[in-house]
Amino acid sequence: MFDCLADFDVCLSSPVAGGFVCNLQAKEDREVFASHKALLQAHVCEEFLRWCNDRLASARWLRLVETGGMRDASLIYKAEDRHSASKLRLIGNLTSLDGSPVIGVNDPIEVWIYPINDEQPIEHFKAILPPDR
Repeated sequence: MFDCLADFDVCLSSPVAGGFVCNLQAKEDREVFASHKALLQAHVCEEFLRWCNDRLASARWLRLVETGGMRDASLIYKAEDRHSASKLRLIGNLTSLDGSPVIGVNDPIEVWIYPINDEQPIEHFKAILPPDR
């Protein structure tokens, strides 16, 4: 499983005065909804639609990266970012709790790039971190 690109979680409350709230929101920000359906529609469906319109629709590629049991997913918007090494450098700089690198210098990093809105071929390549990271 890859990291999520967006999060639309909701935590339905037991009935409160006037309806239902999402327990994931700070108490002072909680909006009261008349039904579970209304709460789910506002917090999941409308948020997903907004994300699709604002983020997914303008993305040109989906990039999946996997190395050493770690996986990452991201949307790419500009052609010059498609093969950018910055994402690999970020992954390469991750450390364990003891401070040791998560990824070794010679550990392969697999990258897949899927076009979203056109008929370009899927790209797949392996990369290795430079010694200087």
